[in-house]
Amino acid sequence: MGKPLKCKRCHRWKKDCNCGRPLEFTPEVVKKLEEAFSIDASISEACFYANISRQSYYNNVKEGMELFDRFEALRQKPILKARQTIVKSLDDPYHAQWYAERKRKSEFATRQEIDQRSVVLIGEVLKKVETENELRAKDTQQKLSTSNILLDSGQTGQESSIPAKQSTKRFRAKKA
Repeated sequence: MGKPLKCKRCHRWKKDCNCGRPLEFTPEVVKKLEEAFSIDASISEACFYANISRQSYYNNVKEGMELFDRFEALRQKPILKARQTIVKSLDDPYHAQWYAERKRKSEFATRQEIDQRSVVLIGEVLKKVETENELRAKDTQQKLSTSNILLDSGQTGQESSIPAKQSTKRFRAKKA
């Protein structure tokens, strides 16, 4: 059997050490978790705030489901407050319209209606655009292949009366 370990912080035996994270929910930890969950914090954020590990949270929640239910109820608190604020502001016509558009979309939401004829016309326009794009792509491909052929044969497409070697000599002479 190995030698019992000592804590690196307080130099007590590990079994007597209190300086690490608490393994069980103390009243302080529960209070901090309640504070975090009342502002709709995630489980990770609440555990960080209460200075406990996520695993410790899950282990303790398994044992006490009523505590878990309390935390879930607290997470709904901001949503309920937002609803109350929205309902209180319904005297303003803008807020009332906004609320109605979201709650009764079929009745109040702004929508655009498209009839069958306009869908057919849009389809025809799209086909024409696709055809034009295909023709442009083919034309561009032909021009590229023609220019590659001319470059391979040494022609530039514009015939010059001055041979290529002489034109470079004149250019060099002008520079000097």
